[in-house]
Amino acid sequence: MSPMPRFHFDLFLGPDFNRDEVGYEIDSLRAAEVEAVRTAADLTRDRLLKMQSATPDGIRIEVTDEHRQPVLTVTVSIAVERAGPMPPTCQGRACLRIDSPEAAEYRRQAQALRTIVEKIAIDEAREQLLETAEHLEELAAEAEGNAYADGSRSQPRSDA
Repeated sequence: MSPMPRFHFDLFLGPDFNRDEVGYEIDSLRAAEVEAVRTAADLTRDRLLKMQSATPDGIRIEVTDEHRQPVLTVTVSIAVERAGPMPPTCQGRACLRIDSPEAAEYRRQAQALRTIVEKIAIDEAREQLLETAEHLEELAAEAEGNAYADGSRSQPRSDA
């Protein structure tokens, strides 16, 4: 019985680098790829939820074999392209445009996650990211509700 191959997962978070000195025994390159994608998805979700970064740019996992030769790289990239201003919010009352930077940021992050999901073929990672996007939408609605209750940052819609 031949030993399982060992893969190293070197992690880059922006300027920070974490070299995997030990590595992991994983039965195939495909399984190592799945693990790298899951790890990248988890890091992206965690950074967005903790608001450590407005975008998860700079997340990269370089996978090398037992001889430290590169075999694959997983890079997280999010681009948000807005066609215009954020749409108004309607919650059972007259539609208001809520000026809440916090809500706008949550919505931007949720959309960015959905963009990533479109490019991920692994069902489990897709489900995790979609759940995170839904959670961000809930946080945005809560932030908008707080801004609405405050009243100082809401404006009647101009097209109402």
